[in-house]
This record gives sequence, C-alpha cells and structure tokens, in this order.
Amino acid sequence: MTSTVMATRLKRWLARLTLVISFLIVFTGVFLLYAGKFLASPARGPQKADVIIVLGGDTGARSICGLQLYKQGYAHYILLTGLEEGEQTTQQFYLNRLLTSPFDFIKLLS
Repeated sequence: MTSTVMATRLKRWLARLTLVISFLIVFTGVFLLYAGKFLASPARGPQKADVIIVLGGDTGARSICGLQLYKQGYAHYILLTGLEEGEQTTQQFYLNRLLTSPFDFIKLLS
C-alpha cells in the first residue's frame, strides 16, 4: 500500500472515531439532563393498604407520618422497624406522644 492510501484510511478511521465519540458525549449529556424525569415516579397520594411500614434511621419524622396515616385510616396495622435507640428510644417517645389507645395494632421489629 502506498502512503496516500494509508493516510486516507487513517483519516476515515479518525473521522468515524470522532463521530462516535461526539455521539456518545451528546447522548450522555442528554441522558444526564433528563435522567431525573426517567427515574422519578409520578407523585400520588397515599392509598389504603394492609399495613403501614415505617423504616427507622431518622429522627422520628417517618414514625409521625406513619402514625398520622394510621389515624387517617389508611391501614389497620403499623410495622415499625430499625428505630434508633437513645436515652429513651425513639420508638417509645413517638408512640407515647402520638397514641392514646393500646398498641395491639403496632408490630415492632428489632
């Protein structure tokens, strides 16, 4: 092969490579700009369920929300799990603060 043919092939290869890299950059940019719209689920209000599951690991705001949903009649049971412990456990604090009836509708998991 002559050097002219090799130079032409190299130019074509570099042009194709540039085109592919440009496409990937544009595609990635568009994807990142709109990824939130692809991943976000539409907001909708709470629906009735068999049980309200309250995950621990926060300061108790989830417990309050779960108990409010229970009081509004969205479920017959509450499942509390992973609530943090302190001087007085978060679990006891929020249950004592918000509830006045027996706790037979609350299931506790450690």
